[in-house]
Amino acid sequence: MPFLRQAPSGVGIIILCFLLTSAVFQKGQHVLSLSVTRNAHDWYPYAWPTGIAKPIVKSDAFRGRKLFIVGDSHTGAYATMIQQFSEEYGVETHEFMGRPFANLLRPSNAEDKKRIETTLSEIEKRSAPGDIVFLASLRMNRLSDQWAVFDERKVVQAQQSSEAVAQRTLALREADTIISRLEGNSCTVVIDAPTPIFKAPAFRCSDWFNAGNPICAAGFVMERDFLLEYRRPVMVSLNVLQRNHPNLVVWDPFPDLCPSDSCSAFDEGKPLFFDQDHLSAHGNRVLYPSFVRALSRRNREFSQPGAVTWNSRGD
Repeated sequence: MPFLRQAPSGVGIIILCFLLTSAVFQKGQHVLSLSVTRNAHDWYPYAWPTGIAKPIVKSDAFRGRKLFIVGDSHTGAYATMIQQFSEEYGVETHEFMGRPFANLLRPSNAEDKKRIETTLSEIEKRSAPGDIVFLASLRMNRLSDQWAVFDERKVVQAQQSSEAVAQRTLALREADTIISRLEGNSCTVVIDAPTPIFKAPAFRCSDWFNAGNPICAAGFVMERDFLLEYRRPVMVSLNVLQRNHPNLVVWDPFPDLCPSDSCSAFDEGKPLFFDQDHLSAHGNRVLYPSFVRALSRRNREFSQPGAVTWNSRGD
């Protein structure tokens, strides 16, 4: 039939058009796009090559180590930072991304528990004593997503409810079990404390032609005191985990991302965040020194008991 003879050609043309369009966008976005996000090197937290021909081993602290990054989509939001760490210190990295992992807000459902078990088993097979496991997840209830701003009063009330407290208790027990299992395999466990979150997604609201979008009305600034209080329940859980696990590293990016009374999604015109809670590539670079210091300090104190909480200001 003529249709059957023509169908393969039609499919081939569609595929070719898709590939060409994708190539043009990826290679020419900085020229073709009118958006400020065309500066992909600042906006998109990809694993950008640093241009280092071979690892610059600044210390022997991480020689021969592997770094496992585990968690939800926020593991991918650290990709720029992790790539730089890998290239500068010659560390082999492995990423397990997709679902919440020790989020401290609510326990995992049945499907996620299966994924957690699979991930832990895989890490146990691949890891050696002294390897690092970085648990990276969103540990704050969102105040918005890409399509809507949530009622702040209702979100805060829900977080304070008895049901939410019960959920956090179960989530804490789950996280405690996960950390115990990883430490039982002689891994160093690093967990990130909650970062600032915002009500407007930066990548959708930073251009003049999007300024009238209702999703952008809340702006890119949040009061620091509000966010610190908002994340306090999770910080309480992290303190419990520190007491239970003296070698646990709690890395707190918050002070580096919000050093003043107000938290902004931007840093002198450059984005710290890609959307309302995922970091940008620039945000990764801002946090990189703090991340390295946290791991380096933990390595120096490896034989000494006592938990470590670290950021670039030494708070």
